Amino acid sequence: MTIDAKPLTRHIGGRMTGIDARQPLTPDEVRAIDAGMDRYAVLVLPGQDITDAQQLAFTANFGAFQDGANSTERRPELRLDPAFADVSNLDKEGHKLGCED
Repeated sequence: MTIDAKPLTRHIGGRMTGIDARQPLTPDEVRAIDAGMDRYAVLVLPGQDITDAQQLAFTANFGAFQDGANSTERRPELRLDPAFADVSNLDKEGHKLGCED
């Protein structure tokens, strides 16, 4: 598959196709994504229906993980693994959290 990147707008953002983020990346794919992020600042890879585990594996190609917003709070009602920043007002079941949360 050919890797292609095009701008989303005149100012910021690019759309990259030709990479399956669910699969282990080749060194050439990592370099292409890295270059796309350098060029466009925001890079969209459309059509990527990936699991949390696949997202973490994909992300590991671009450096060490940093502690996320949830890494010090291991509350059972959080929807996502603490490696992800769960910025939401919903619990695991999709119910709205109280205003004191």
